[in-house]
Amino acid sequence: MVRETTQVGVVVERRTLQNPWVDHAWMPVAVLVGVPVAAAWTALDETATVTRYYAGAADIEFFGADTTMYRENLRSQQPSLWVSLRHTKAPPGVLLQ
Repeated sequence: MVRETTQVGVVVERRTLQNPWVDHAWMPVAVLVGVPVAAAWTALDETATVTRYYAGAADIEFFGADTTMYRENLRSQQPSLWVSLRHTKAPPGVLLQ
């Protein structure tokens, strides 16, 4: 199986919600080409309701058998990647997987 791996940086946002059951939500918002020098969970920007963080580095694996799907994703109006966040009790409350 032909496989290539590359590292990217992941940016996430913590948004305050007006919801009776949860007070905030985490959302991946960007993937950076390469990995910046910044430490994981460095705050990049903050407003009254949104804090944007550099969450850290993640590996992306590309498989030779999936090239057709990659091409179709890139041709789509909104190409996308899957970013997995897991809740944790340790600050800041989520973990990049």
